[in-house]
Amino acid sequence: MKKALFIFLISSMILDQGFAQDRLKPGAIYEPGDVIYAPMVGYKGVVPDGWFGTLPQGEEVFLLMPLGNKTGYMFINANELTLSELEEQWHEKLQVTDKVAITLKGKPKVSGNQMTGDFEVTGTDEPYKGYALAIDGGHGWIVTLALLSPVDAFDTYKKNFDELVASSQMSEPTIGSIYGDFDWAEFLKNKYLMS
Repeated sequence: MKKALFIFLISSMILDQGFAQDRLKPGAIYEPGDVIYAPMVGYKGVVPDGWFGTLPQGEEVFLLMPLGNKTGYMFINANELTLSELEEQWHEKLQVTDKVAITLKGKPKVSGNQMTGDFEVTGTDEPYKGYALAIDGGHGWIVTLALLSPVDAFDTYKKNFDELVASSQMSEPTIGSIYGDFDWAEFLKNKYLMS
């Protein structure tokens, strides 16, 4: 029994290392310069200087916050939509939290496979403003990068946001699940499973 438990633990460690190909991990903290990689939607980017990020457990939106005791937020989200469908959503009031909501100011600008828009932010303790960029990756997924910033820090945070955008790459999604490209037959060869 001890031998089977030992083999199971070693197998788990090997599996964890095999899937650690920089794939986005819920609950992990990503430091400045770390790669954000989401192969199921074909997105790759780099955490900008002065920021850290995480994918909260049970959430689908990657969250970035400035280092230190500062406020501001960047979000990365992916949806199976077209740019025109996303534009319709942007025209609605979007609830970020129970208190905080964003509303599109004017009409978004569409250029090629990208759409940008400025947003009014309500419900915050201090004045905020928002900005978003959506990128159509060409394979059924649109990745939206959004910045919500205190008005007095917006210019600085927008430069950090532009770093994130410049590092962003969209490609064809590569796997459908965390175990989609794993060779189970090879991994289980000459092993015994017990329950």
